[in-house]
Amino acid sequence: MERADRSNERPGPSAAGTRDGQSQGPRHSCETLEAHVAGLDCAFCARRLTRHLRALPGVESAIANPQTGVLRVRHRPDDITAANVFVEVRRAGFVPDGERAVLKVPGMHCTSCTRAIEQGLLQLPGVERVSTNLETGEVRVDFTPGKVARETMTDAIARLGYRAEP
Repeated sequence: MERADRSNERPGPSAAGTRDGQSQGPRHSCETLEAHVAGLDCAFCARRLTRHLRALPGVESAIANPQTGVLRVRHRPDDITAANVFVEVRRAGFVPDGERAVLKVPGMHCTSCTRAIEQGLLQLPGVERVSTNLETGEVRVDFTPGKVARETMTDAIARLGYRAEP
């Protein structure tokens, strides 16, 4: 489960709200990302992960629920990107689920096919690595949850003229 939500953005200050009538400059908007995290099994683990994340510049809040295994992080993307939040989750010893998508692409027959698919997927923001296997017809995509969705990957493959199955 991955999601980037911009509904909690803070508006910038109005000039009327300042003492001298001048704007204080823009405030940073926040994004909320949510993902399942493997190994988030107990309250101690949840506390350890949230303390690690809250100490990072740009992280406004971090909530980890050991009962559901879900992590919610509210962050300022100008200060720390979603990709860097997930790097820090891994650095703390946890693995965000959904980091790797394995897609079946039945029409992939040669190295030209694999090269086109790999290059097309690597153009997507949030895709970190792509590997293809002609024998199995599989494409493995390592990606940053919250930055790119599986649907976006299958759509990109479809635009290249192939059909991708989850």
